Amino acid sequence: MQERLKSVSPYFPWIGLLLIVFGGVYALITREFELITNSLLAVGALFLLLFAVLEPDRVRKQIDSRGVRFGLSTVVAILLFSAIIIFLYYIAYQNNDWRYDVTGEDSFTPLPETEALLSNLDEPIHVIGFFAAAQFAQQDQAKQILENLASITNQITWEFVDPEANPLVAQQYEVSLSGTLVFIQGEGADETTSRMTFLGSTNAEGDIHNALVRVLSAVQKKIYFLEGHGELSIDPTAEISASSLDSVLSDSGFDTESLNLALTGAVPDDASVIVLIDQLAPLQDNELQAISDYLAGGGSMLVARDWHFISDERLRAEQDGLRAYLVDEWGIQLRTDAVIDPVNMLANVAVPIGFGIFDFGVSPIVNDALSGTGLIVFTARSVALQPVEGITQATIAQTSAGAWGETNLDALLNQGIFNYDAEADSLGPVAIAVSADNSVTGGRVVVVGDTDLFTNDLLSAGANYLLASNALNWLSDDEVSIAVTPRDVVQRQVVIPLTQMSFLWFVSLCFPSLIAIIIGVAIFVSRRRRVVA
Repeated sequence: MQERLKSVSPYFPWIGLLLIVFGGVYALITREFELITNSLLAVGALFLLLFAVLEPDRVRKQIDSRGVRFGLSTVVAILLFSAIIIFLYYIAYQNNDWRYDVTGEDSFTPLPETEALLSNLDEPIHVIGFFAAAQFAQQDQAKQILENLASITNQITWEFVDPEANPLVAQQYEVSLSGTLVFIQGEGADETTSRMTFLGSTNAEGDIHNALVRVLSAVQKKIYFLEGHGELSIDPTAEISASSLDSVLSDSGFDTESLNLALTGAVPDDASVIVLIDQLAPLQDNELQAISDYLAGGGSMLVARDWHFISDERLRAEQDGLRAYLVDEWGIQLRTDAVIDPVNMLANVAVPIGFGIFDFGVSPIVNDALSGTGLIVFTARSVALQPVEGITQATIAQTSAGAWGETNLDALLNQGIFNYDAEADSLGPVAIAVSADNSVTGGRVVVVGDTDLFTNDLLSAGANYLLASNALNWLSDDEVSIAVTPRDVVQRQVVIPLTQMSFLWFVSLCFPSLIAIIIGVAIFVSRRRRVVA
């Protein structure tokens, strides 16, 4: 047996080195020492050990040779230098105060909103990431973001669990989808959790920020969508639905539910905000009274109505008393007009009733992400503000100066004719969305002159979803959760002309070969001359 092994032993060093190289490459790719990596390295080392046992004389001879001695000295020096560098890197890595982000986009620095959220964190948060073995890319991205968070606070810890290898842990935290992050704060009865699906999206930092907000929010924010009058529904089976808005609100930490005031007679005590979007029938007197009582007690409400009067029901809904209440109590007037904006009209509409909005006022609802992207609205009406004592008002979004509020709705609807009338129409810029805050009662109201931007069709257009999310967070008195500003992505692609590309190809591919040929010819000629001499 030993003789047979000796006959093939000359191949052992090469096999061992190849296995070790493969193991190292696999470790670099997967960035972890798992079963395959450890097996390759162990078997490679075993082949080298077998060669040393079977051929001790050859190994001793190689070690005693002068070249090996010099080589070993070089290897020892390289290893010593590498060990010093690795040690210094480890010390720097453990000390977050030594971190300095040299990237142009601050890629390794948490978002400003997240830094503000974590600056006052007084209780640890533990994050468990459930990633399958095949999701190492998403796991690495999640780990990088979590490391960035840990650089500003020592209250963030994390671990990763393979739900396929540890199904009991996944069941404990009710995780059914691989790629889920679970955020945990507190223990026992005081434990609060939130979860998010991490798929390595471009807004992964924003998603993690929202998950942190949810786990830090001790009180569940509750939104009631009023129904019973043909309003826009959050039911995904509805013909025109706001189910996407429901999903956005869930991601922002809201619990949503429908509410029929005609049946309940009052707004529930746990309501953070009530929402009324695009009703088709008038509110009853008892419903109006319930809304008035709720807002007088410090409640908040979002109202959205546009001008698209295509039925008598909508016309009757205009006379339900809500418009008059908004004017009297809040100084907000929903004008009976249609906003025309030829300056920012959409390319795919014949009449400029669909347009973009890029002018925003000073409001906590407006952040850089919203103002930097803009809104897309369709069939909007204008909203005017009138001063009311004790009410702080603000314009959220308004049209361009070239827009106006068209009051001749019959001509617009039936003939497609629209012309500015200086006597009847309101010249732009006209407000599309406004807010009001009662400093005495604490009540808040946001009124939007468009309903389409809340539908599934337009919610993802522009920054419509940010307006909805930011407005509802402000109404619930939670300005910390207002949508984070996405990180700017700088395109660093260099477009090289064809002539320069050809030159680079020649220099990189042909030039080294030409240099080698020239050097070879020069050496050959030099040696020939010496021989002749």
